[in-house]
Amino acid sequence: IAEIHPTPMIITRLDDHEVLFANRAYFAAFELTADELVGFDRAMLYGRPGDREVIYAAIDAGKAIESQEITMRTVAGQPFPAMLTARGMTYEGSRCCVMSFLDLTALKRAEAALRASEQRFRSIAEAHPMPLVIVRLSDGRLCFANRPFVSLFRLEGQALDRLTPELFYADPADGTVGTGSGCVARIDGGTLIDLACLGWDHA
Repeated sequence: IAEIHPTPMIITRLDDHEVLFANRAYFAAFELTADELVGFDRAMLYGRPGDREVIYAAIDAGKAIESQEITMRTVAGQPFPAMLTARGMTYEGSRCCVMSFLDLTALKRAEAALRASEQRFRSIAEAHPMPLVIVRLSDGRLCFANRPFVSLFRLEGQALDRLTPELFYADPADGTVGTGSGCVARIDGGTLIDLACLGWDHA
């Protein structure tokens, strides 16, 4: 099972760090062959060479490492972000350390793309002349309001994350976040305006 598991995995003895097992995914992730692994200084596969000794010291002390982000390197020196899990075990009669490395490259790229997308939206929303606000569906709190919205509802100096939508409606019952149009919002002084609500999937 470990041999065909898609997560890179390696088992080494704690006393001399000799490799007792590495699966196919491990060799693929680090661009190594089984022959190249023999005698290879695996400390070079860590973003910081001293990281490996810190991990071994923790496992030797009876601790376990769960889902720790760490920088690893291929044999060619190409860094990549990984999620490390390591723990002690007995294997072939020896005290050993089993480590698995989940490559986070795709996840980090997706997170970066999401941040860039949100930043583009924020830039557009900030510059838009129409009052715009984003409300989190889970708790009804305001996540974002552009300058025209802040000015329209007299919110200068207010902490947006403490405000809820019903504060802006002529009829508080209309404050349930949803989609559609035809609601009437209120502004300080009693001014009434039409309000349109659109759904948007925002974390």
